Amino acid sequence: MKRENSLLRVFASSGLTIAAFTHELDGLNAKLGGRFDQLRELLNSYLELSISERLHVQNYQDPFKRIETLRRDDEKIKNWIKYSLRTIRKDKRSRKKILLLDYFENLRDEWNSTLIDRQIDIKITVNDNDASLKAYEIDLDCIFNNLIINSTEAFKRSGFSGERQITIEIRDHENTILFIYKDSGPGLSPDIKDPDEIFIANYSTKINKQGQQVGTGLGMWLVKKTIEEYSGSVKIKKTQGFVLEMEIKK
Repeated sequence: MKRENSLLRVFASSGLTIAAFTHELDGLNAKLGGRFDQLRELLNSYLELSISERLHVQNYQDPFKRIETLRRDDEKIKNWIKYSLRTIRKDKRSRKKILLLDYFENLRDEWNSTLIDRQIDIKITVNDNDASLKAYEIDLDCIFNNLIINSTEAFKRSGFSGERQITIEIRDHENTILFIYKDSGPGLSPDIKDPDEIFIANYSTKINKQGQQVGTGLGMWLVKKTIEEYSGSVKIKKTQGFVLEMEIKK
């Protein structure tokens, strides 16, 4: 039952990640239809121009600019497909020794194109390059994918215009691993009176412009439940931005 619950948490987390970027995926999907017909028309128009006229075409009339845009879109699609396939890989569902620096560098690479589009920088620091943890890789995905999603949403909050920085710090101690997750966003919503409420299932303060609740209230609950599976603890630090300390026994 514990294994089944763990697997269900992972699939729930994967669903939340995809749902969080539905708008972006819809945009990519819309671009797929007829994009090469548009490119052919651009090329035909471009070839009819003289060499001097080509030097002064607008970006939207330049087929080479369009090719670069298509390349970036394809890279995003490739990353989303890679993410979906990684989630269900059998080796991610096996408990094994995970080199944490390698894991987080791969995580950063997978999020890179999405975060660059949002002008978000992610930094990884570790006190020991050989730090490792025997764990299920999908559990780490569950924790940190949800945290990154929350940060991307916080950076978009009305009124925030500061630096967009995420830092994941790993401290390897004798019997424990301490993860310190930070973002430079606006912090918890002022509507939250007790910070620990964010770990309650279905608790959410995310609303749309119509005042309707749009958050699932599951992301932080999944984070805490996963940490507890490793006899760990979670602590929200009261400071600027959002800071979460998670300690896991080796």
